[in-house]
Amino acid sequence: MADTVCAVKADKKKKNLRLCEAVVADDLGGVRAALADGADINARVRIERFYKFGPLAYPPLAALAWAGSVPMAELLLDAGAKIDATDEHGCTALYRAVLSSRSGRMPLIELLLRRGANPTPALVVARGGGAELVQRLLDAGAKVTPAALDSVSHSPELRALLEQWPIRSATASDGDKQLMLAARAGALDTVTALLGQGASAVTRDADGSTAIDHALQTGHSEVALVLERAAASGHAQEELLLATLRDSAFRISLVAARSDLEARSAGGLTPLMLAARYRRHAAMRELVASGAKLTPGALVVAIAAGNLEGLRLLFDLGATIAAEQATLLQVACQQPDSDLLKELLLRGLDTAQSQDLVCASTESARLVRNARAGRLPPARPTAASWQDCPLCRDLGTVTGWHCRTYESVGQLPAVTEQFETFGFEHNGLWKCPHCCTYYEYTREHDNAMIDGYDCEYLTRLSNAKALESLRAMPARRPQLERELAALELRVKFDEAAAVPAAGKVQIPGSEVKDGKRLLMIYSLGSDGAKQLAYRNLPEAEHDALVATLKARGFPVAETDFFCDFVWVCRADGVDVYDRKGKVFDATGEQATLEDGRVFARADLARVIAFAEEDYIYRGIKAALQSGKEVALVTEAAGSAMGDFTYTRNELLWETGWCTTLGVAIARWAGIPFVNLI
Repeated sequence: MADTVCAVKADKKKKNLRLCEAVVADDLGGVRAALADGADINARVRIERFYKFGPLAYPPLAALAWAGSVPMAELLLDAGAKIDATDEHGCTALYRAVLSSRSGRMPLIELLLRRGANPTPALVVARGGGAELVQRLLDAGAKVTPAALDSVSHSPELRALLEQWPIRSATASDGDKQLMLAARAGALDTVTALLGQGASAVTRDADGSTAIDHALQTGHSEVALVLERAAASGHAQEELLLATLRDSAFRISLVAARSDLEARSAGGLTPLMLAARYRRHAAMRELVASGAKLTPGALVVAIAAGNLEGLRLLFDLGATIAAEQATLLQVACQQPDSDLLKELLLRGLDTAQSQDLVCASTESARLVRNARAGRLPPARPTAASWQDCPLCRDLGTVTGWHCRTYESVGQLPAVTEQFETFGFEHNGLWKCPHCCTYYEYTREHDNAMIDGYDCEYLTRLSNAKALESLRAMPARRPQLERELAALELRVKFDEAAAVPAAGKVQIPGSEVKDGKRLLMIYSLGSDGAKQLAYRNLPEAEHDALVATLKARGFPVAETDFFCDFVWVCRADGVDVYDRKGKVFDATGEQATLEDGRVFARADLARVIAFAEEDYIYRGIKAALQSGKEVALVTEAAGSAMGDFTYTRNELLWETGWCTTLGVAIARWAGIPFVNLI
């Protein structure tokens, strides 16, 4: 019985092969005979073609995809061939015909389009046929997808055609279409003129995008704001919408009570969504405080706008991802900034909500793979060095594999799948999320030569070398920009902390924010106090590094956010610097002022913190034994000059340094400290 079944299958396979070979040979009679003999017209068949350099096996294709002429395609379609059937790679007969359009396939393409073939997949490979073929597919109803736009990235003419097609094909007035095109080009003067002529900022194109959307898609946020304000004009919630766009928490607090906080703008956004789109973070806080609902829609808008700070703020304000998880996942995967997706994953986003995801970057695809395998990236580093890291400790300085093409031996260790990636597919920079160690990634491929080799390597890099690599990368994605800024600070700090020198000091942070404290390194000299570097460190690492630097010769200094002074308390005195030089030196038995005057410690009676009645002139002075007073360290505060709203509360906030430094000077002199502020 089994032999009979196998024989039937083999016979069917031969009939299908005979059909497709007749199609390739353009033998209409042979095709009719094969169909009459029972061949399956929609079966996928692999045919091995021979060329001068050897055999080449195409993927299995149905008979219609093998057709090269109009009569053959008409015969197959009339006989029941499925026009949009795909091969194992998801390619249709029209896709294959468009891919071969340079070989005189235009008549075949026209036939398939007339018979109803879906033109959208084929648009991705239409660039070879030029603008005429692209336009023909668009006229047939092809949708402009991100993949299609990417396929014409090196042809400005074709890219412009695809980008503008949803506008030009829209059922809108000429004025509205011109406004969309001007918004896309960032032509502010033209946009303003068209708005004055009555063009609408919220008319939608064939894909549902408004002029506002087109301005944002091309990075013209100022043009988008002009359009958004125009759309708000005359709206029932105009006051609230305009206050939101101005980021005016004060105005929002005034109008919130008489406004509908959930009303939609002409573009379909609530005020909170509008604030998230345009990074109006003060407005976001005030809107939520006034009662605006933290709906998933605000999260979606923040993600679509690439607003990572706004996304985090929404979570801090109480937003959750319990609802609309599939939508959040889809939108995040489509953004070039993979840190948006990472933030959602760390907040508990379920990647099982959607299986067919289109990721805009390889980094987003990697994050999804790891999340589905239960490997979430840590919110912050978990290891101090690569030697202590669970991923890196078993990796060599150079890790890689070298093998014959198509062999799969010695590949990179599985743990490297968790590394964060920067750069391009065949070269770039990888980073361990647990210890922040960087690796140079190199891949060499020999284009499948039979006797060739492939190789793939990771080489551990210093932070300085990793910084060079990042700076050399031309693609400035948001994720890369943030990494570059953070690494520059880290390298600068490492360089400043590497070698202690005369005048170098450290200033530990006192405030803990998000579990981190600031640690700064300054140089103090005749040219004043200069900040060399700083780092935000987890609290435990902060204290350990302070102790290490102190042991290596970095004295601990102090400063205050609201003043320009840095001071060092020594066993025998106090040194005070501002941005220009040393302003006070108390050493041993005497104190030297900025102007060169010297006072003996025995001449000092009290140290006094003071502020004049106008709050501008304030600081520290000393009362002498003689009854006279002398200024020690003082400032004229620009924040209090000409500001009639400046209050005593602000004075107390800004003069905390007077107390700290005054107590230190009084301790050196062995005399009382008096705070008159």
